[in-house]
Amino acid sequence: MYYLYHKFYVPSEQVLEKYRVENINIKNWIDNGIVTAINGATINYEHIIQDIKNDNEKINIIELAYDKWQSNKLIDNLEEFLPKTVLIQYDQSIRQMSSPSKEYERFILEDKIIDNSPVMKWMLSNAVIKPDVNGNIKPLKEYKSSPKRIDGVITSIMAIDRCNANQNSVLDGKDFNNILKLF
Repeated sequence: MYYLYHKFYVPSEQVLEKYRVENINIKNWIDNGIVTAINGATINYEHIIQDIKNDNEKINIIELAYDKWQSNKLIDNLEEFLPKTVLIQYDQSIRQMSSPSKEYERFILEDKIIDNSPVMKWMLSNAVIKPDVNGNIKPLKEYKSSPKRIDGVITSIMAIDRCNANQNSVLDGKDFNNILKLF
């Protein structure tokens, strides 16, 4: 069983446009603390770094997987603030993502994932699967320029894959019930 917990961010100056264009209830998500609006027109990564640092103080993040695309500055800062955390560059090619994507799909169908976030339900509804000629799969947007997001789906696949890769690792004395109490 996998319990997934996400943090989603949006630039405050984009909230009305996202509400209008994407036809989602983002205002409600912000009001309910499901999405964090960060002041400005773009994402302030200092805010996200601070959130990660705060989470690390609570649960001692052992490993953090990331997509290398436009993440150099963020990762450099995290390396400074989280010297004991292993930062894993996660290849997001269809070949690399195929097996973990299939496993994620299987876990969903077998009710082995607990994720009650309405944002994730929306992101899952935005994801499509288009197998390549070798039968490899990866969740994609219906079309590349779509404003609809699937980031949470991708990060869920990455997290479960890394969790499975580390399933025999020690949790530094923290059991699952104590970790859940932090959220």
